[in-house]
This record gives sequence, structure tokens and C-alpha cells, in this order.
Amino acid sequence: MKLRWVFVLSVILLIALGACQSSDSVSTPSGEAGEELTAGQPEGTELPYPAPNPVEQSNDAYPDPLYPEILDGSEATWQQVQEMITNGEVRQITIQGESTRVTMGLKDGRLLIVVVPSVSDVNNYISSCGEPCLTIIIIQE
Repeated sequence: MKLRWVFVLSVILLIALGACQSSDSVSTPSGEAGEELTAGQPEGTELPYPAPNPVEQSNDAYPDPLYPEILDGSEATWQQVQEMITNGEVRQITIQGESTRVTMGLKDGRLLIVVVPSVSDVNNYISSCGEPCLTIIIIQE
């Protein structure tokens, strides 16, 4: 029984030591021109990285928002929110419990945080606004 444990431990030790052996030409991903990059690259030279691919945000879904200066993730006032709802810019409203902080998703992709007077005010406003509010998704968590 002891001999079996010694054998198992020695095999594990050999595998671990074999994995730790260093090599001068460890392959890494290829560069842009297809050349192979190695771990033994001279100091001071930078690895070529591909140029970033910026994602262009498009306002095709709603090209002329009322408040384009309100950035994604920022707060909006209740008055601004009412105007955006009436203008048909709102895609989704998420209400978390009885909290007065509401998350609002716009059709142009922005996500805004709004402090509302009360949750019932939001529901009442959505019910009374008519045509522009028919497609608004209301999520209550």
C-alpha cells in the first residue's frame, strides 16, 4: 500500500516538474502578418496588437432624441422622463420594489437612472399617456 502511494506521488511530481520546464520558443498567437511571436522576444520591442475595433453607436432606432446631452448611465429628472415618455423615446422601465430609483431604457440604447416621486406616479403616467406608451415594457422586480 505504501509503495503504491510513493509511486503515485512520484508520478505527480514528475508531471509537475515536466510542466515547469521552460522553453526559449514558447509559441504565442500569431501577429498580423502571420509571423510567430515567441516568449524570447528582445526587450524593448512591443508585441503587435490588432487595432481596436470601435463599436459605433447608432441612433437609427430613434434619430432625434429630446435630450441627447444626457449620457448613458447618468441620471435624468422626472420632468425630462415625462417628456421622453410622451415623445415615444422610452423602450423599457424597470422598477425595483417600492424604490423611487427607476432604470429606464431608451430606444436609442441609452440606459438612464431616474428618481421618481413614487412608483404609482410612474404607472399612472404610463397609463394616461396613450399611443406613445403602448410599446413600453414595464418590469417590476
